[in-house]
Amino acid sequence: MAIMDYMMSRLPTTTTGNNAALPYVSDPEETFAGITRDEYLSRLTNYGDFEEGQINKALTDTSLIDQARDSSATSSALTRGIVQRNTERYGASLNPAAEKARNNALTMGNTLNTTGAVNRARINQQDANTTSLARLMAVANASYGESIKGLGTAATNAAKSNQAYKSAKAQNTANNWAMGATVVTAGIMF
Repeated sequence: MAIMDYMMSRLPTTTTGNNAALPYVSDPEETFAGITRDEYLSRLTNYGDFEEGQINKALTDTSLIDQARDSSATSSALTRGIVQRNTERYGASLNPAAEKARNNALTMGNTLNTTGAVNRARINQQDANTTSLARLMAVANASYGESIKGLGTAATNAAKSNQAYKSAKAQNTANNWAMGATVVTAGIMF
């Protein structure tokens, strides 16, 4: 869309504002290079900061790990609260050694749950960050690939045009020599 906007902005306009005709281009390669350069600069201006931010986020994001730590702390507090309420509700009394063993088991279980949750979150975070970075790279590769394809097509068309010009020029020279030879031959016969 931006290429069309750029090209349309360079067209001459009539007094009514409609595009009158395409302008004469003396150097199509330079015009195409200008359009390509302007598109690149426009892309940097419009999307450069966004892309940099997304790359930085993909490389440094730790939101899943932070969330796992917070959830584990909440889960540990809930588990301790449940055990305490059940003890109070059912009137179970534990001797000091049994209570200490229960508290140690709760602490160990909570520690293992927290460690497991954070480790899973680290793996998931790395996967999410890698996927995000891969998607950004795919978009960039597709964008640049299309640009390179366009440049290749333009170069091929320019080469074909130059070859066609040289071929037509050679054919014209050959035709002129043939016409000259015909005139000379006809002049000798009469």
